[in-house]
Amino acid sequence: GEAATVDVAISAPCHLSAAFTIHHQGMMFTATTNDAGVSKVSVPALAEVAVLIAAFDNGDGAVATVTVADFADYDRAVLQWQGDTAVMLSAYENGAAFGDPSHIHGDNPGDVARITTAEGGFLMTLGDSAVEDALMAEVYTFPSGMVSDPLDVMLVAEAEITSDNCGQELEAQSIQVSPTGETTALDLLMMMPECDAVGDFLILQNMFEDLTLATR
Repeated sequence: GEAATVDVAISAPCHLSAAFTIHHQGMMFTATTNDAGVSKVSVPALAEVAVLIAAFDNGDGAVATVTVADFADYDRAVLQWQGDTAVMLSAYENGAAFGDPSHIHGDNPGDVARITTAEGGFLMTLGDSAVEDALMAEVYTFPSGMVSDPLDVMLVAEAEITSDNCGQELEAQSIQVSPTGETTALDLLMMMPECDAVGDFLILQNMFEDLTLATR
């Protein structure tokens, strides 16, 4: 697919309208089949030779492998979690402030057109939030191999304090992949503030390395 993504089709006629998990390079997210047992999903590749696993709870599953020719053109950052934890990944491109057009996040994800013009990156949200305790992921893709001007991207993981997560334990994981395929991962486990802080946001420190791209 475009921008080093892999288009995956799952056919599972014995699993109608059923949830399953996609596994890829440590990233996991929940998807569901339709009433014919079919699902199609686009997955950002986290390795040049991308191995993807689809697994149902009863042990049924399948594996597919594809070589991603343009993998080396991109940096990727992943934030993943389970359930309604109200975490989010933000990318502040080239000095952008909160809410600027170049602040890329779930409500302003950008699209692949920003990649093709080397304007900046885009965000994909993976996972079916309608499934209880679904595995969710946000993936930021930046076209580092196409940048002609120096550029900085500040990557930030944030968590909103809500009535559902206040005073509760929060778990999340970051994965960062460079164009060379070098991968770093970090697990986060912390207690959220008490419920009198509902509505505030926390910066989850040191989950990502910022991108500093020199002229190529």
